[in-house]
Amino acid sequence: MFIGLSKKLDSLSKEKFCGDVRDWHRSIVNHMYFVAATSNSPDETVAKWKSVANHVQNVHEHSSWQFPRCTHPEYTDDNQKNWLKPS
Repeated sequence: MFIGLSKKLDSLSKEKFCGDVRDWHRSIVNHMYFVAATSNSPDETVAKWKSVANHVQNVHEHSSWQFPRCTHPEYTDDNQKNWLKPS
């Protein structure tokens, strides 16, 4: 499953206007592992997985009670990423 995700992200990053996905490839795959390792229920698994769409846009609070916010420390200027824009 993780290899399939990686291949899909590679393909997506090669499409027109999707090159920025390449910068997020490793983080998205790592997020999948995080979800699998830390979820205690199917609903929590779905909520955590869906949060990646917010996270790559620099939104770290979510509308789900199962996973209301990201668990990573606050980002500083030193560890900012190229955030994606919704589209």
